[in-house]
Amino acid sequence: MNRQIFPDESRFLIEMVKVRYTEDECILALELYLMLPRKDIRRDNPQIIQLSDFLTSKGHPHNANSIKMKLENFKAFDPLYLGKSLSNGSDMDRKIWERFYATGFTDLSKAAEESRMRISHGDSSVFGMENLDEGGRTKLVEMMERSNQDIFRGRVLTVYDSKCCITGIQSNDMIQACHIKPWSASPENSKERLDPRNGLCLNVLHHKAFDDGLFTLDEKYRVELSPALEQIERPEVIKRYYRPYEGQTITIDMKEFLPSEEYLDYHRKNVFRERAES
Repeated sequence: MNRQIFPDESRFLIEMVKVRYTEDECILALELYLMLPRKDIRRDNPQIIQLSDFLTSKGHPHNANSIKMKLENFKAFDPLYLGKSLSNGSDMDRKIWERFYATGFTDLSKAAEESRMRISHGDSSVFGMENLDEGGRTKLVEMMERSNQDIFRGRVLTVYDSKCCITGIQSNDMIQACHIKPWSASPENSKERLDPRNGLCLNVLHHKAFDDGLFTLDEKYRVELSPALEQIERPEVIKRYYRPYEGQTITIDMKEFLPSEEYLDYHRKNVFRERAES
């Protein structure tokens, strides 16, 4: 006689079954992994739940916990984690990681969008730029650029443990990933744009000030203020928000990923206001 399986037990048994990931699913998981700072890889993360809902709605049964574990497995290949992972990862995980890591992840966003379309339409054909009208191509380019910027943010916040490297502020609404060598100064599809060593985690105020060349970092990663500040801000504002950090060394969680001197040198020579404006 067959034993009756109750609904709650049935759900538990389904979750225990290990469902293999397809290549398209792995690509979407990798994209999300790179977008999420370390502390946000949790099964209750709305972005993880959103990916689970999308895959499940298309007949791909991966719950949020499964996706969270898949993201954890990518740590086995990620230099930012020095091989620390939930498990050793699968051959598929390694294949996907090596494919996109070799290009600095610059082509991942386009591949992820194509994977989303294949899963959505249940079609194994490749969707490319050549199959889109002008409006579709424009939309895809915008989506890819936004995705790349999200990947850059996730990598930088992971390196800095989601804290402003100058003030220590850690509110998600107040911290941002700041390019040292500006996005616009790097060639299109260049690895520079997504390189975490081309980034700083800064609060909103100091991010804008860094972009405007009102301070830079010297060869020892110390804050150097621009003389131009005196012409732009009132003395009491400079005293309160800038002077306390002058000469201070940035704080970084992963010191092996300190900013590259190449990018800092570019900022000093091309962005930093070395002199007051006459």
